Amino acid sequence: LDGDTTVVQSSTVSVEGTAAATETVRAQNAAFVDAPVSGTVGPAEDGTLTVLAGGKSEEIDAVEPILEAVGDPVVRCGEAGHGTRMKLFVNLLLGDMMGAFAEALTFGAAQGLELDAMRQVVEAGAVDSPLFRAKGENIADGDFAPRFPVDLQFKDLRYANEAANDAGVTLPQTAAARESFSAASAMGHGEEDMAAVLKYFESVAGLTVGE
Repeated sequence: LDGDTTVVQSSTVSVEGTAAATETVRAQNAAFVDAPVSGTVGPAEDGTLTVLAGGKSEEIDAVEPILEAVGDPVVRCGEAGHGTRMKLFVNLLLGDMMGAFAEALTFGAAQGLELDAMRQVVEAGAVDSPLFRAKGENIADGDFAPRFPVDLQFKDLRYANEAANDAGVTLPQTAAARESFSAASAMGHGEEDMAAVLKYFESVAGLTVGE
């Protein structure tokens, strides 16, 4: 590495890992941009991932054409490390939402509600979201092919909890979601889509949503 090199890190890793990478790269007088992406297979194929860029402004400027080839928009999140923090923010919310959706569907099924009716009510009201629409359809179809696997969601919730602990912040809801994804993985669903966290809730309740 030298002063003409810019290292772009796009994996979802821990805050601590990004800090170590930043220090290592800059110690060799190279530039470092952390730029994880938000999105799944479809946006990746379309080049419409959201790029979460962290680094010095001039260093992001230098690689922005490359980042724009990967995704749109390119969101400047702050200094190096803030791209990683933003990715953990997004995936914390994602995991909490998926866990809550799975639990709510299990509750509804236990109350005798039909899956299609629950989905219709969600999609017609204030809690509607692209996530609930997509995962609701996947669940109805019994389709747990991995768009974003349980194990990766668990990893990101673990990283988020670690970062929160380092900041002196407690995340009780996220800690509960992390344990739900951990349990789903332990049941053998780790490589299935994150929606398979539902199978953990179904197992605890002794029922199957949609039947």
